[in-house]
Amino acid sequence: MKLIGVGVGPGDSELLTLKAINAINNAAYIFVPESCGKSIAYEIAKPFLQDKDNIIFLDIPMGCSKDLYKNYAEKIYELSKGKTSVFLTLGDPSIYSTFSYTADEIKNLVQKF
Repeated sequence: MKLIGVGVGPGDSELLTLKAINAINNAAYIFVPESCGKSIAYEIAKPFLQDKDNIIFLDIPMGCSKDLYKNYAEKIYELSKGKTSVFLTLGDPSIYSTFSYTADEIKNLVQKF
């Protein structure tokens, strides 16, 4: 399993990198965090998500519990076994983002096996 955190940039879909677009296009699944049915990351990346049937929305509100991250980590892990998937996020995926918290829970899960 490989999960790539894709930061969608500063808010304009024309500023996504080619590497981000390639990761999206080659992903088995595209995980998109949302809150109250809305996702800014999705809206930014939307031009590159047309005709995709592999998008999975995850209801992850800001400041959610560690248990929620763990539940979604388990879901992502199960779906992505043996595949490469992406997780869209605002800003830098490695610094205080929904992706980094979820990735930490996936690492904990993998270490159990």
